[in-house]
Amino acid sequence: MTPPTKTAVTLRGAWIGCALLIGTALPTSMLAQAGGSAREKAPATWSIPWLQGTTLSKRTIVEKRFGRLQRNEIWDDRPGGDIQHLVTYILEHMDYTRSPWKEQPSLVPDLRSMHAYAHFYKARLVGRALFFNPPSDESAGEEKRREILAEIQEAVKLGYTNHKELEGARELFPVQRDPSFTQLVAELGKKAEQGLQEGYRKHVDEAFARYAKGESAGTWKPTLATIDPTPEPFWPQKAAPSAVVVCRVHHDGFAKFLGTLTKISNEFAGSVDFGVAFYQVRGDDVTRRLQTRRWREDLDIQLPCAIIDRPQYLELRSLLRSKFQSGQQQEAEALKTTGKKPGPTASYEIFQPAIVFLDAEGKPVFQTNGVLRDWQLRYVVERFLAAVTPPSKAPPPVPAE
Repeated sequence: MTPPTKTAVTLRGAWIGCALLIGTALPTSMLAQAGGSAREKAPATWSIPWLQGTTLSKRTIVEKRFGRLQRNEIWDDRPGGDIQHLVTYILEHMDYTRSPWKEQPSLVPDLRSMHAYAHFYKARLVGRALFFNPPSDESAGEEKRREILAEIQEAVKLGYTNHKELEGARELFPVQRDPSFTQLVAELGKKAEQGLQEGYRKHVDEAFARYAKGESAGTWKPTLATIDPTPEPFWPQKAAPSAVVVCRVHHDGFAKFLGTLTKISNEFAGSVDFGVAFYQVRGDDVTRRLQTRRWREDLDIQLPCAIIDRPQYLELRSLLRSKFQSGQQQEAEALKTTGKKPGPTASYEIFQPAIVFLDAEGKPVFQTNGVLRDWQLRYVVERFLAAVTPPSKAPPPVPAE
């Protein structure tokens, strides 16, 4: 980890910092000198001017302010407008465990989050000071390192969860090899991954349910041939569920996605037929077709590849949109009967590389957008197979003798 450098802010950064301080000046109470001097308790209102009359979360605005100050290296050299002062103000004047704040429970979540960030940045301030002004006494240095760890633990206790920011904060380098720090970061990373997977699975389940409610407007199995030197039919002779990747040629996202596609297609070989349909405006564009063939060879794509033109692409897009919107409408109607309000209306679109999942007849069943990780694509394929595979019939009961 590269330690912090005490370099001057660039001319551009200085102008940004000045504009930030002038355009969003802090109140007089925050312009008082930093230190241990007694201050009046803030009233139970948002007393920071740039929080007054805002529609965004107060927490979000404060956290963004911390980020802007940090990016411009405004740590502790501008009394009344630096990170040191913002940390001090929040911890001393916005103590949600004391009056008058604790009598307003609606403000507590925002205040807890502000405190979490304040403790995180206080840890960075201590680490930064330890680097620029190292104590001659080793025991004093060890005490500072314990203080850094204590501030980090308090931040996590209050809800701070960004393990990547902890790893990347160069001001925390004095403790980043400490076993307790590495264990904490590992635990936060594990929780973040678990939360990501749970959230993604829930999102996919809801999307499958929405598509399932939609009425199919037709099938999509245009006559396509592979782009091999000796073309072959793109669709297998035996009808089976298929997953078609739709993408333009020379797409960086597809190149990054190819490893996952190859791995998951091999895992589900025999159950789902994977293929790639490269989109180009005109199917008879020979130059573009040659570029596509060469790109396939360069990437060593083992999946069957074909080219679709704009009319074929628009036909597929229309089928997907129709099923999606139909399912969304059915979902809204069903919610009306329960008295529940439908959530925000999702917009339909295709973002390449997209994967279109078709049943054995060619009816669109589902669609994903963008580059997925292995576990994400695996889960989608499993849900797809569950949706298109008829439930197995239990054997008839054996009559009792």
